[in-house]
Amino acid sequence: MKAKNNKMKRDKQSLAFYAMIIGSVLLIAALFLPFATATEEYAEHLNRYPKRYLVEEIEMENADGIQISLMKFLRIYYAAAKLEISREVGIACMVILFIFALFAIMTAIFSVCRKPILTILFDILSFAMINLVRWDFQERGVIPSRRYDWGIAAYAVYIGVMIVIAGAVVFLTEKRKQKREQ
Repeated sequence: MKAKNNKMKRDKQSLAFYAMIIGSVLLIAALFLPFATATEEYAEHLNRYPKRYLVEEIEMENADGIQISLMKFLRIYYAAAKLEISREVGIACMVILFIFALFAIMTAIFSVCRKPILTILFDILSFAMINLVRWDFQERGVIPSRRYDWGIAAYAVYIGVMIVIAGAVVFLTEKRKQKREQ
């Protein structure tokens, strides 16, 4: 009976570990998934002229502007800062996006290392940074706008954050139960 209970606890802990990993991967994937998606009307316009440049400085064609990831936004803001077009805004956005990416990577690293408290800490920091990005985009009218709506990444981040926290909490409680029983 005791062996069966230990196996169930290990299974719970393993499941929680995998949840932390999956949630962390989702946070990192959000950097490459569409964060902004062109509205139907704007997508039609972009598709009419797919080879024209939407952002000439980074050679981003209209076809590439239908779905824009956070990494593409990073490139856009880098080009804007480099050309001194809204330099301060470009630099601020790059820093915020870079910090989000760093926190998402740290969440994944601590998940792999089975450090639930640090995983939760960096997961919460990732959550705070993505909310700052969303707030900034909304304040400046980037997303939502008549041209763009939120893409899948804007929602995937929240799902990833919740999965990581749930996994880390279960992992931590199971680990503590195991220590008490020894």
